[in-house]
Formats: sequence, C-alpha cells, structure tokens
Amino acid sequence: MRPMPRTLLHLFVALTAALALFSCAGETRVHTNNLDRSALEAGTYAWVDERIEGPPEAIRAESRLLEDARAALDEGLAARGMRSVSEAEAGLLFALRLDTTVEIRQFDPQFAIYSLERYEKGHLTLAALEAVTFRELWRATESRSVRVTERALSRGKPVWETLDAEQDWQLEPMAERVLRAFPTLR
Repeated sequence: MRPMPRTLLHLFVALTAALALFSCAGETRVHTNNLDRSALEAGTYAWVDERIEGPPEAIRAESRLLEDARAALDEGLAARGMRSVSEAEAGLLFALRLDTTVEIRQFDPQFAIYSLERYEKGHLTLAALEAVTFRELWRATESRSVRVTERALSRGKPVWETLDAEQDWQLEPMAERVLRAFPTLR
C-alpha cells in the first residue's frame, strides 16, 4: 500500500478532527446526588416553576423550548416507570432550566479553515426536589453546542465573520442523556 501524499494526510486529519469535534454528543454533569431510594419509591412527580440558579451571563431559553424539553423529559420519566401527578400528590418535584452561554473554540490553523469559532452552548439542567421542603436532592446538566454564531481567521487580530444559523438544541437526546444519570429503582 502506497503512503498518502502529505496534503491528503493533512486533509484526512482535519476532517477527522472536525467530525470528532462536531459530532460530540455533549457532556452530562451531576452536581448534586443526595437522592435515596425512598424518594423514588412513590414513583410520582410533578413539575414546579424554575427554581434552579444558572450562571449570571446565561441567556434563558424561550418558553416554547422549555415546553418541548419538559415533554421529552416526561416521556423519559414515564419510560422509567414514573407517573406525572399534581404537586400535592407528588413524591418528587422536578425543576427545569434551559439557557445558553457564549464561548469561543480555538482550532489548530494548520488543520482547519477557521481558527476561531464563537458559539452558543446550550444547557439543560434538571433538578429533583423533596416534595415537602423543596430541598434539592439531585441535579444534573447536559450541555452541547447549539449554534455557531461567528468564525474567524486569526493571524494576529481575528477578523470575525457573522453566520446566520438557527439554534439546534436536539432536546430529546439531551433529555435522554440527563435522565441516564438519574437514579432508578430497577
């Protein structure tokens, strides 16, 4: 087998790196885990108004997205054997927060067309609260890139190019991943 020409090798490495970077599913972090089996035994839950603090620079998502995220989480909780009931009947309460932060990614200019990207990172945070005291028992956040807003070539001072792209939250996979971190009775 003949070795690849150097330019093809560079192109292959750049494409592989780009695919790895952009196909990443996101990251899930569990912040609080004080949930014991007794809190899950009732198998019932209700949604409460947002009671989760986010970073001060975060921009809250619109209510339509919250409704879509809640529907995806309801589906995932039902698949885990939990039932949605009124707040008065619930064994657990859930609070949800969706927001974005703006971050910058840097690429190796030898392997990428653009060396900088400014992007919005979406965060879906789910918290389980004790039904009587509203004490937080469990909280996790799923984060992923939802939109690239600008790209820049950087040889010295960056020259930014604005992009016109819509946010792509992919709420169902985000909800699924955050619920994977949620304890179950099974």
